[in-house]
Amino acid sequence: MTTEDAAGLLAVAIASYPAAADRVADPKALARGWAMALDDIPLAVAEQALRRHLRSSKWLPTPAEIRELVGEASGAIPSEGEAWAMVLRHIREVSYINPTPFVAPQPVLDAVRAVGGISALRRSEDPEGDRKAFGFAYRQAASRALRETDLYLAASTAHALGSGA
Repeated sequence: MTTEDAAGLLAVAIASYPAAADRVADPKALARGWAMALDDIPLAVAEQALRRHLRSSKWLPTPAEIRELVGEASGAIPSEGEAWAMVLRHIREVSYINPTPFVAPQPVLDAVRAVGGISALRRSEDPEGDRKAFGFAYRQAASRALRETDLYLAASTAHALGSGA
């Protein structure tokens, strides 16, 4: 995404949240920042993510939120609910007698590790507490992954398949 693309995307975002316009001191600098943060995402894919954000949020998005939406839509990073479902499926389907390694995207593995691992989750008697702890750890891991990941390939694939609209 170029600075000009980012400026156009940002103009739509600011126009959609008029209260935010007063807080934007330097629109050119803001557009350069958005372009730097979203440089690996095609404009059409970022527009889809902004459209999703506009439909679901009362607040002006940050580039990080746009990246999260692109990651979710592309399948590069599963949603929190999808990630928890992977964990639960593995716990239900794999026994102590026939252990199978837990295979999942890295943010899911990181979150499972942060809450003590699959064995701890399997033995736990507090599923709601586990879900909350996992959700907190997963949001951090997914956010970190989206900051560190080049989403171009995943985003291009999602756009080509027409997902995320």
